[in-house]
Amino acid sequence: MRITIIGAGIVGLSTALHLRTRGAEVRVLDAGAVGRGASWGNAGWVSPGLVVPLAEPGAWKHGISAFTDKNAPLSIPRITPSTVAFLAKFASHMTQKRFDAAIADTAPWTRRALAAYDVLAELGVREPVVRADYHLGADSEDVVRAFEHEVEVTGATGVDIGSRRIDPAGLPYFSERVTHGLVLSGQAFMDPGAYTADLARVAREAGVEIYENVRIIAGHEGSRKVGLVDTTGEVWSTDSVVVAAGAWSDAVLEAVWGRKSRTGQGSGRGYSFTAPVAEGHRPEGPVYLPAQRVVLTPYQDGVRVAGTMEFLPPDAPMVPDRIEGIVRTLEPYVEGVDLAGRTDEWVGPRPVSTDGRPILRRVGLRGYVCTGMGMWGIVLGAVAGERTADLVLGN
Repeated sequence: MRITIIGAGIVGLSTALHLRTRGAEVRVLDAGAVGRGASWGNAGWVSPGLVVPLAEPGAWKHGISAFTDKNAPLSIPRITPSTVAFLAKFASHMTQKRFDAAIADTAPWTRRALAAYDVLAELGVREPVVRADYHLGADSEDVVRAFEHEVEVTGATGVDIGSRRIDPAGLPYFSERVTHGLVLSGQAFMDPGAYTADLARVAREAGVEIYENVRIIAGHEGSRKVGLVDTTGEVWSTDSVVVAAGAWSDAVLEAVWGRKSRTGQGSGRGYSFTAPVAEGHRPEGPVYLPAQRVVLTPYQDGVRVAGTMEFLPPDAPMVPDRIEGIVRTLEPYVEGVDLAGRTDEWVGPRPVSTDGRPILRRVGLRGYVCTGMGMWGIVLGAVAGERTADLVLGN
């Protein structure tokens, strides 16, 4: 069986490697370079205990601030019919019952998340997934209590996460504005760009063919094969297709199987940059400010700072004000982080499902799609590869 995977991010590459180790002939096509989509510039969190739907109860308040506060973590710069349709479905899930149900339904993925990365290490991936505690900081008791409730809900599904209160004054990277703190255990992090590149190396060595700068714009599913057409007019014939193109997945699905095959997910773009850190102020593990929706992850000699959720098409140009908004929001809460000396400013689109659950399903007779993981594509990337390979091979 020859299987073609569209998308060379962490989901597509892990799927490719699992299919190849089970005997399939596999090739991967990506419209750009390996791992340069949402898999590159994100925060690198492998945090199964924090996987919760974006559509949390009361999140409609962020929708209001998206139009009134330029520093708000949620931004909706452009209203289109497709945006309205997505947001309407998205808002319908902002109830406690649906929020808790989505956490429970995703728990089989999250319980397996770290073990799935251990399997990739056994298959030859050398780039580390570093086990570490996460430090959460807040300026109010209410924020910490709300987060403790989320931890309780997630932990009740069997996902490994523990929490305990700490005095944030003992952490050198928090300013005096941070008055409440938590330590979250059972989590990990990575350098996502380096990890994806190493995963591609292992896949190639296993016999996976990877083609960059191949954008699929049309296709047809026949009775025995699927034909994919790229921008140069070349036709790629294959037995089955896995669409793992992140926020671009719906465009591929529509091009090959028609509009009814689309998932209806949104393109929730995140921003990041790298900041130098003064000696003695670099955290040992990830840091989260939940009220501000900003995260910091140890990265090279400094930290990667990431945040915001901006609903725009995946290929829209960067909006510099979003970076400035993250800086203005973060600055009062940290010490020793040189935000003015930032580099590697980046924006990448995350595929956000309307109900907060990953999307994995069959399309037509010979197609499959795995997408919709929102901010949790890195956490769930390895287990998504296992489950997609199971589905394609009939397990």
